Amino acid sequence: MARPKILCIDDEASPRESLRYILKDRYQVATAATGKAGLEILQTQGPFDLVLLDMKLPDCTGLELLARIRQDLPAVSVIMVTAIAEPKPAVQAIKLGAADYLTKPFDVDEIRLVVERVLREDADVTVLITGETGTGKELVARALHFSSCRKAGPFIPVHCAAIPNELLESELFGHEKGAFTGAGQQRLGMFEAANDGTLFLDEIGEMPLAMQSKLLRAIQEREIRRVGSSETIHINVRLVCATNRDLAASVKAGEFREDLFYRINVVPLVLPALRDRREDIPTLVLHFAQQFARELNRPAPQFTPLAMERFVYYGWPGNVRELQHALERLIIRVHDKFLSIE
Repeated sequence: MARPKILCIDDEASPRESLRYILKDRYQVATAATGKAGLEILQTQGPFDLVLLDMKLPDCTGLELLARIRQDLPAVSVIMVTAIAEPKPAVQAIKLGAADYLTKPFDVDEIRLVVERVLREDADVTVLITGETGTGKELVARALHFSSCRKAGPFIPVHCAAIPNELLESELFGHEKGAFTGAGQQRLGMFEAANDGTLFLDEIGEMPLAMQSKLLRAIQEREIRRVGSSETIHINVRLVCATNRDLAASVKAGEFREDLFYRINVVPLVLPALRDRREDIPTLVLHFAQQFARELNRPAPQFTPLAMERFVYYGWPGNVRELQHALERLIIRVHDKFLSIE
């Protein structure tokens, strides 16, 4: 498995190089002297697993850059570093999403322990993605996986609403030969398939209550049993869940277990509807156009300003999914190098 990637952002050369020297034997370490340079490295040389971020930078504050990183790259963990041993900045940093806080001068053993702990937690933390249908929750889940320490492992998606209730346990945990009618051979479940990687449970709000209790046990104990077996199997899986439901309301209505809700809602990510993040539309248009053109073995088209404007200002009630399908139809039907809308 590839070594985790760390970016050290500090305007002073001495602590910046000290961190690189301390960590280079275990990790891939890059450095930057300004917030602008650090953000550019994150966006062009990623994915990174961790950022060590100085509180004071020449072009911005560390807290400002922390907020930007948490917004644009939520899968990247951040440890704040400062020479000022005051509690107030530390509290502000933690509230903004910093994983930890270190003070200068550095204690080598402390740095190594904190970095190791944060990276370990980053690899295992459970994330709940909420948003309307079609907002791209699986795309975010894949981004979380490929930006984590588990990126070399498998990413296994399971659409809970698409699997009949009576088959969901077998789908997740597997079964032994003869466990039920039709079980002609042993079958591994999705938990085992996702070992050392990420299991994505889409539309988890549709999971029946009886299955929720079994899922809770698997998460708590980090072990499963195949249907028809008494043997326990240890699992090493990161769980990412998604739903278009208000799970807190489902808990109050008795439709979703409260203990399971708190287990999967460790890091909540709310994905806005596409109409509420129109600045993302041009990037998505170009991405899908390139994807479908590549599949059709033809050059990706270019969009005139007016055409892109139409994409940006349309309401997209079906969100990212509707945009994706619209681009697929467009690329199939139109062979022009420049796409315009008259």
